[in-house]
Amino acid sequence: MPDVLETMFFAMAAESEQARAGDDALSVRVCFRGSPSGCFGLKTDRSTLSTLGAAFLGKLSEDEMTPAEVAQTACELANIVCGSVLSEAESDSGFDLDEPAIDPGAPDENGSAYSAFFELDTGGALEIHFRFAELEANPS
Repeated sequence: MPDVLETMFFAMAAESEQARAGDDALSVRVCFRGSPSGCFGLKTDRSTLSTLGAAFLGKLSEDEMTPAEVAQTACELANIVCGSVLSEAESDSGFDLDEPAIDPGAPDENGSAYSAFFELDTGGALEIHFRFAELEANPS
């Protein structure tokens, strides 16, 4: 996961058990089907998303980020990180990922099979959580 942040968002991440997103955090959910199936949750502060989004979009300043761009950055970051982690899973099948969505009920550390917490060199914290379960087939 740190490699993805460095490559796509120009930020370094170090795992830290003390790192937690604050009260102003956005949570994103990405459900996936494969072996295993489940849902991925990403949570980080809006200010952190502004910083990452400005770097990702090539903006001169995080002050140029609109609320819609911050939300889109959260979704794109969740999609990229989820895909990156799943690509390293030892699975005999591929994975189908749902579209990322802002969701305050996204997986968190309570009940997750896997959680990791990262401190970013740009400031802020990022949390990722995986919950595994067999999901019904997506009707769409």
